[in-house]
Amino acid sequence: MACRFRFKEACLDEGLYSLDDITVFHKLVLCYPPAYCSNDMLLKRLRDLGNSGVEYLVNYGKYNLYGYHVLGKGYSAIVSLCIHDGVPRILKVRRLDSRRKGLEAEAVFLEYLEPFDLSPKIYSWSKDFIIMEYVDGTPLPIFIENNLDKIEHVRRVLRKLLVKAFILDSLGIDHGELNRPGSHVMVKANEVVFLDFESASASRKPHNLTSLASYLFLRSRFKEKILCGEYGKEDIISRLRLYKDRISGFSLRNILKLIEC
Repeated sequence: MACRFRFKEACLDEGLYSLDDITVFHKLVLCYPPAYCSNDMLLKRLRDLGNSGVEYLVNYGKYNLYGYHVLGKGYSAIVSLCIHDGVPRILKVRRLDSRRKGLEAEAVFLEYLEPFDLSPKIYSWSKDFIIMEYVDGTPLPIFIENNLDKIEHVRRVLRKLLVKAFILDSLGIDHGELNRPGSHVMVKANEVVFLDFESASASRKPHNLTSLASYLFLRSRFKEKILCGEYGKEDIISRLRLYKDRISGFSLRNILKLIEC
């Protein structure tokens, strides 16, 4: 029998859970933690997802959830694979014990940023869930580690990353988590994408570029290999301070010179 849905070369058909049914898996993904879940809440979330175009939840991912599998389990949300309008996509569901009252703010940021090619495409959202594109990429630190033998290629990608961080700064949006880019910056086909805007803010001063540059040039284990020359710590900090004082093309250029040989 032909496989209906494939994802990263895996056939998903055996892991499909239709929204027409109610199983333990539905309850764990859509109504977590189970102790907080009522039948009315579960039915409402099932109905809302069905109305948004979700056909199936998919038992898939590296995180074990009481014997089932999901893509992620955080303090605020469960992240699962789903089939939406016939395509495998990401479903982020607000946990019932989350301190966040809703996912609307993150969804609005994703919608606003979509024309700038900085974040995953968003398809549907509500207070309790976001359906978005799956970015099949490599976390930034792993990408760098795996390509240190092609350091000029790494530097070209990092230049794109810093320019995109500058655009995000210029838009007045602070991601809030880019000082730890491991799960927040993906490299896909030599392009970079920012993930997970649940901590983002448009009310605080943006520090996207300085957070990434501090990680890359001052704290990472591969900083000496990335830098183009023997730049001292004080020189790097001085360039970052100049950028903090004035987010501009000139101060950006001053930082990009660190990786231009």
